[in-house]
Amino acid sequence: MIVCNKAEILDALAATCTLYTIQPVMDETGYSDAPVSIQPVPAAAAAGTAATVDDLLFSAVLKAQLPLISEDRTLLVKAADHGLAYYNALMVLNLLLLRRRLTPAAYSEHARLLQRATRYSAEVQQFGQAVYRQILKQL
Repeated sequence: MIVCNKAEILDALAATCTLYTIQPVMDETGYSDAPVSIQPVPAAAAAGTAATVDDLLFSAVLKAQLPLISEDRTLLVKAADHGLAYYNALMVLNLLLLRRRLTPAAYSEHARLLQRATRYSAEVQQFGQAVYRQILKQL
C-alpha cells in the first residue's frame, strides 16, 4: 500500500479492483482514508502474542484465499508456497496499463516514481519491462 501510494497508483488500483487489508496494516501505515476494505484478522492469528503485522496479514490473505500485493519478498515467497496469487507494485502498474487505467505516457511517470520508492533486482526490473512490452503490443 505504501509503495503504491508513493508511485501514485493506489487510487487507480482501487478503481480497478477491490483492495483488502487488515486494521493492523492501516495502523502501521498511518493511512486513515486508504481506498481499501478491512478484513478481520483470523482469531487464531490474533491470539498469537508474537505475531507480527506481516504474520497477521498473511493469515488473513490465506484464510480469504485472496491474492497478495506486497513488496516484501518473504511474504511473496510464502504466498507462492501456499499456491496464492501474488504481485508487487511493478506488476500492479502493468495491470493498470493493461486495463487502460494509465496511458503509456502516464505509465512512464508512475514507473519513475516507483523506481524511486523501491529497490527491485535487475531480474525483477527486466521481467517487468518484458511484461510492459507485451502489453504495449496488445494496446
